[in-house]
Amino acid sequence: MNAFNQFRNPELVSGTKGNPELVSGTKGKHIVSGTKGKHIVSGTKKNMNVEYYVYIVSNKNRTVLYIGYTDNLKRRITQHENGSGAVFTKQYNATELIYFEKFNKIKIAKDREKQLKNWHKEWKWNLIKESNPNLKTIKVN
Repeated sequence: MNAFNQFRNPELVSGTKGNPELVSGTKGKHIVSGTKGKHIVSGTKKNMNVEYYVYIVSNKNRTVLYIGYTDNLKRRITQHENGSGAVFTKQYNATELIYFEKFNKIKIAKDREKQLKNWHKEWKWNLIKESNPNLKTIKVN
């Protein structure tokens, strides 16, 4: 069994001599080290459970909207709250989550984000109000 096949079945990968070692990387990628160097492989089982989010944040007065996407909604909202998210959200104090959608593929999430960013402001507000009619801040657990 070669290193790639062992990697595709992570439960078969061990750290013993002669077998590749599985080392976690970022964004669902792993490094497989075997006798012939290191290879970065994506599309692993770990990647199958990744969720992506398109989200909309606003300020307290609900006068501005910011649309983004992420693979970790809680972390991203915390970044916006701490002022380390986007320049726009820091400048306009848009830190309150008022809408989000969940996806299982990053391409779909990116495409949806792009689509929503091209919508008229009224359409965006209508979308938000369908699921959050009182425009309450959504708390992420």
